Amino acid sequence: MMQRRTIKSYPFILMIGIALLLTGLTNDAMAYGLTVNPDTLSINGTATAELCAGTTSLTITSVELVDPTGASHSSSVNVGTTLNAGDCVTWNIPDDFSSTTLNAIGTWVLRINTNPGNQFTDEFNVSIFVVPESILGAIAVASASLITFAGYTLIGRIRRHHK
Repeated sequence: MMQRRTIKSYPFILMIGIALLLTGLTNDAMAYGLTVNPDTLSINGTATAELCAGTTSLTITSVELVDPTGASHSSSVNVGTTLNAGDCVTWNIPDDFSSTTLNAIGTWVLRINTNPGNQFTDEFNVSIFVVPESILGAIAVASASLITFAGYTLIGRIRRHHK
């Protein structure tokens, strides 16, 4: 009985995997505009911003990073660069912005002005509560769930034993 369910689930899992793969490839091929990655950082963290041109070329005229207090920090990196259709450029935040550190908690805004007259913006957050992306963070999250499950199992066994 158990083997039949397992065999029936393989095609379903395969279909989901193929759908996710095709969706990811389609989105990557169509990506344009400004993105900041990751969108949530710890204090004094770093991020990467990428601006990609769509179907028309554009020239970068100004790059500005606005902190949560409203103060503006400019960058000369890639200013004056012309992007042909489909080209991309990147910035390292905060390294490419003079005397800037990501030490203010809140929402930061990256604004990039281009010619012909487009403004691209993206936001990211600096927080003190960031789940670590390292293996230690993953182990901590997984072990907390397993310990909770083990506790419920142990309590259930004790209750059944005392009946």
